[in-house]
Amino acid sequence: MQNKSPLNMLPIGLLELDASGTVLYFKPYRDGPYSCSAIDAEGRNLFTDFAPIAEALEFQERIRTFRRSPAPADSFHFTFGHAQSNLAVKVLLARIHEQSVLCSTESVLVHIKPLAASMAA
Repeated sequence: MQNKSPLNMLPIGLLELDASGTVLYFKPYRDGPYSCSAIDAEGRNLFTDFAPIAEALEFQERIRTFRRSPAPADSFHFTFGHAQSNLAVKVLLARIHEQSVLCSTESVLVHIKPLAASMAA
């Protein structure tokens, strides 16, 4: 992920996050100027390892608020900015519940996709 602008390092696509924000699974949205690879994203923390997400406190709080709420799904628009460039995205959130004999876990499915206007920029 070195030698890329911070907006190009955003994990645009489908992510599964654990309770701490670590990426358990990542499927890139598609090849293009935005998004890192699954190898670059999986095992890293969405909130601390990706710029400008690391500085986007509002983005982090929206996902944390969803995790604490009883809602099964949510969506919002967000604009990431760096230097003179911006990337507007739509974020869809959903819960994943896994139960086994030994324990029950919950993760959050996060789908981040660029809005049409951002793709043209």
